[in-house]
Amino acid sequence: MTVSFSSLACLHTHVLQSAAKIKIESRFCVLVRARISHKAFWRCGQALDALQRHADALEVYEGGVLAAKNAGASTKAFQKEMEKCQQKIEEEQKLLETTTASAKVDGATPPETAPARSTADPIPESKATNTVKSTSEKKKNEAGATKDSSSNKLFTKSDHVRGYKIVNGKKTSYFHNELSEDAKKLIGDIAPKKLERVDVEEEKKNNSSDDKTSVWNTAGTWEERDTSPWAKETLTQALLSAEYSLPLSSPQPGAVVKITNVKSLNGHASIASVRGKRRYMYEFSTTLEWEMDIPSDGNTCTGSIEFPDIDGTCDGEYEMTNYTVKSVGTAGGAAKHLLDRFVKNGGLRDVLTEKLNEWVTLFQST
Repeated sequence: MTVSFSSLACLHTHVLQSAAKIKIESRFCVLVRARISHKAFWRCGQALDALQRHADALEVYEGGVLAAKNAGASTKAFQKEMEKCQQKIEEEQKLLETTTASAKVDGATPPETAPARSTADPIPESKATNTVKSTSEKKKNEAGATKDSSSNKLFTKSDHVRGYKIVNGKKTSYFHNELSEDAKKLIGDIAPKKLERVDVEEEKKNNSSDDKTSVWNTAGTWEERDTSPWAKETLTQALLSAEYSLPLSSPQPGAVVKITNVKSLNGHASIASVRGKRRYMYEFSTTLEWEMDIPSDGNTCTGSIEFPDIDGTCDGEYEMTNYTVKSVGTAGGAAKHLLDRFVKNGGLRDVLTEKLNEWVTLFQST
């Protein structure tokens, strides 16, 4: 009997399309063992393995070993597949023995062992399908068996894998957490307690934070209180009190420069209490109008300055911007040097820095 390689390739194509529908006779491979390529044995064995016919596949692989030796090819792949088939055959035998033993324990009639089938006789497709279905149904029936009335067990045969356990003599979920005695001691008493009415005045007296936090905040958690209105009022007063008299060594001794108006003051201030400590937060920007009286010639110079950042990051030094001179009276250009020296770069500017630092100290003492 001679079989062309194209016919075997066609057979392999059908195997890939639907392994469950292929019917391959192991006797076919036995008869042509000496005439076909070892690759054909490999494809035939793979098809039989896919059909769960491990005994037939083992025989085909044995024929493939002989064919490979005749062709001078390696037999490692065949040896590996043979070991897998042998292992699967042993597992099926163990499963059959386990099923038989379980049936005897439950009092059921053990399944009759079918006579050994020759590897030359193929299993019909419908019979193989029915065998698989009956085995699967039997396993499901065994897993879902009812309680044993004679022993009055709480668990069925499948309960141990479904997550049940016994707690205080009752069956409950596996996720039920029963605390140990050590854990109960560690947690302490967690029973709900009735809240009693607290006298507010008495609580204030016992409050160790010196009224820096609210009565309810006995734990000292974060609590912030807005002080912007008070801060703006006191800061405005401090800025309006800024005044500088030119020294006797100056070109205009006795002349006075001062802040006449706080044109704008924007920002906020707040005090935060946390863990018994206070944090003072403030951030302002202001535009000020100034005036210098020169008594020697009766001139009055006016202008404005701006402090864009008054906050805790300034560290006692405040940037002054937008210095402008609106009028110098009849003094003309002679007043420019005087104003730059005692308004822009010193004099009034130094006094304003002192007033701002005094206000920060006052704010942090509240």
